[in-house]
Amino acid sequence: MTSTYGAPSDMVYTDTLRAEEYRRTVEHIDVFNAAARGATVLESDPARQMAEGGDFTPTGRWKPVSSLIARRDNANPGNTVDVQKLEMTGGTLIRQTKGCGPVAITDIQARKAGRAFDMNSAMVNLGQQFADAKLLAIRNNLVAAAVAAVDSADTTNGTTASANIHILQAARGKTAGAKVTASMSYINQLLAKIGDAREDIVTFLMPSAVFTDLVGDSITNYKVDKVAGVTIYQDVVQCFGRAVVVADVPSLVSALTSNYATEYAVLGLGVGALTARIIYDQGIEIQRDILKESSMYYVREDFDVEYEVYGMKWNSATVNPTDAQLATASNWDEDYTDHRQLKLVKGVFDATV
Repeated sequence: MTSTYGAPSDMVYTDTLRAEEYRRTVEHIDVFNAAARGATVLESDPARQMAEGGDFTPTGRWKPVSSLIARRDNANPGNTVDVQKLEMTGGTLIRQTKGCGPVAITDIQARKAGRAFDMNSAMVNLGQQFADAKLLAIRNNLVAAAVAAVDSADTTNGTTASANIHILQAARGKTAGAKVTASMSYINQLLAKIGDAREDIVTFLMPSAVFTDLVGDSITNYKVDKVAGVTIYQDVVQCFGRAVVVADVPSLVSALTSNYATEYAVLGLGVGALTARIIYDQGIEIQRDILKESSMYYVREDFDVEYEVYGMKWNSATVNPTDAQLATASNWDEDYTDHRQLKLVKGVFDATV
């Protein structure tokens, strides 16, 4: 086997794969973030820097100052006032090291698709697959972390206990009776979980089965027009003006035992509630192997991604957690002074399908 960059063609293939991976990453991130209205933010510092140029611009999260307003009294001018500190959210981020590949591409396989295809086109396709697989895994882990974190949130102000402070358990659970499906009435109750900060919730993330029930609940409010033989539906379900992102993420679905109905979770999210950021990747590694019947390339990439649930913090000594540990509620804890600073609510429903 030769070294990674032993041949000029290896360097060309590396650049081809990386350029396509970054292009597709930026393209998909922009679409997803726009649809979520900034509630769920996916970022890739390396891809963004390649696309836009310039330096990295990491964001800081600042905690609201507790007891910022205090009384002033001229009768006791020598009294010392309490000094408050401006602090960043502590321990909010948790980092995972992940990897793509290795993937083997033989020279023969790269040529089999036809005259117009070669190793460069194979690298373009693999770059697309790297980008798609990375973003899907990151999105699923971020949502799983959010579900775990909101399950762990059980105080109103950091000290006063209030179990399931941001959870609406509407599903029937392990009891007999009809399924309890999502409706606009229940969505209103879900928003009430965050009190007078309900307008901070800008986006709902839900499985397709729940979305189907919400459409059915509000379909009588649709306005239907026909223009030049085309039917146009207006005023479709938007959950009280909020954006709706439909995604069948595994952590939003819980299959109960026996004959009980499967439960589906709906997340209500505020701006910046969830962030996943690729902060480092080591670059594409390519190794050439000519000691096979068909010469081949091995392709691999490792990267680091940080997850943040604003208002919650990673509460475990575990470094580089597994996906299962990231989705464990006991590994998260509150990092707010008032529960309304946690821009995250969860509703649990059954579904008709």
